[in-house]
Amino acid sequence: MIMKKIFLSIMMILLVSTAFAQSPRLDEETKKICNEVMTAIFTDILAAKNRYDGLSGFDNPALTQNQYGIYAINYKNQDPNSRSYEVGLTILGIDDPSPYAKKEGNFALGFPFLKLKFVGYQMRTMRSRQLDVEGLIQRYGQRLSDYQQKYMPLKLVIERTKDTYKTGEPIEFTVSLKNTSMGNLVVKDLTDSTLFFLYNNRAWGATEVNPGTSSAKQIILKHGESISKRYRGNGFSSPKEFEIYVSYGMTFQGVKPTNTMKVKVGP
Repeated sequence: MIMKKIFLSIMMILLVSTAFAQSPRLDEETKKICNEVMTAIFTDILAAKNRYDGLSGFDNPALTQNQYGIYAINYKNQDPNSRSYEVGLTILGIDDPSPYAKKEGNFALGFPFLKLKFVGYQMRTMRSRQLDVEGLIQRYGQRLSDYQQKYMPLKLVIERTKDTYKTGEPIEFTVSLKNTSMGNLVVKDLTDSTLFFLYNNRAWGATEVNPGTSSAKQIILKHGESISKRYRGNGFSSPKEFEIYVSYGMTFQGVKPTNTMKVKVGP
């Protein structure tokens, strides 16, 4: 089961003013992912229009494009027989002004290593059955949050020791932290206090195999260097396929190195 990873509260604090303008990272691959994210959000709203008040007029004209060719969603309910509802959403460069800045309920949610951000707003009647777009941004925006990991100066790598584990067998795997920047980085060692493992949004019991005496000591990693340790996690009593989410407790521009490991448990 793929876990839900919350990023909005973290991304919100990253939109700080900078002294220098940052050009958005909009190569074809990034632009394609942005449009797939926006399309998924639009499709979900369209599919839910009959379940929520104020969405009866939501249709294809609500989907347009911004100046980068990235999809934008803009909708205002015109039905006088239902409650008022408005929503706007798109993805822009992190330093671009928001077209929704003067709207009530506006927000901006950034991805600093892509130099991009969600900008949007929604106006809805509280305590009524109306769509909250934040849930869709959480769900589909996670793809951009994961994608920006490839541009971070530290890369977290998780490798299984085998393709399939037996039922009841402990899950052994290797965690590595690699410096992908062009300079030296001072990092903390991989320990129980710097690595966090989640399964199904809950802490997963994983401990280091043959632990040493280190207690989060600092290490200098040169360009291309990495540190690795082997871990052992709780096994499962029945066959299943699932993901383990791993994060490292050091932030860059408010973002932690993260990764996931797909695990298959057979009979």
